[in-house]
Amino acid sequence: MIKLNKRFNKPKPILKIDKDSNQIIKRYESIKEAARDNLIEPNCIRRALEGIYKTSCGYKWCYEKIVN
Repeated sequence: MIKLNKRFNKPKPILKIDKDSNQIIKRYESIKEAARDNLIEPNCIRRALEGIYKTSCGYKWCYEKIVN
């Protein structure tokens, strides 16, 4: 079960991307889910998403863009 952030209505889906080929490896429903699956701290992924780090856990990370 994914807990929702109190400041937002729902978590943002993120993508795990190969840093060399830029291929999408896996989609996660939240930062917390990705961190749990990759055995790292959520803040490491969050910093990569914010551009503070170029990579985290050897991968690039980005928010999935939802087109309506």
